Amino acid sequence: MVEPLVREVLARLARWGCEAGDVGVSPHLPKAVSPDALMALSLEVAGGDLAFFPAGEMLIWEVARHEGYDIPPYPMAGCGEAREFLADSGVSSIPGWYAARGIPVEVTRDFYAYACLMARDRTFWRKVYVVPAVVLGDASMLAVPLARALGFCLGEDSAADDPTLFRC
Repeated sequence: MVEPLVREVLARLARWGCEAGDVGVSPHLPKAVSPDALMALSLEVAGGDLAFFPAGEMLIWEVARHEGYDIPPYPMAGCGEAREFLADSGVSSIPGWYAARGIPVEVTRDFYAYACLMARDRTFWRKVYVVPAVVLGDASMLAVPLARALGFCLGEDSAADDPTLFRC
């Protein structure tokens, strides 16, 4: 992460009406800022501390692979270590894994309509942010979850502060 650049992106988003902690914010980014450019900039300045998953349901399998589990391209094929990963994570189902990270079952039921951001803070805790797919086409709407995720990257939260945080 290039901290001064992350802070600059957050400062600019704040000038356009988007603060990392604001809820119900309606920022107004210049029309010249495309959602793709905003996403690319955020990922670039955050480096490995921010990841984007356009298909939110695939985040679990990337985490499992990162932790060293053998997960095939089609995770539920039965030939990989998906069951072992879930058991080692202390859950019995995919929705249970996401629920432990603060994502409601209602979202996982309709995951085709969501993307995910996964942010890592300075103390290596991770947090998942669910982003409705409709938001991906509007830079002003996308700015809100990106600002939250980038703000998290600069923090030092722990599982004591937020039980949905995890390490991988």
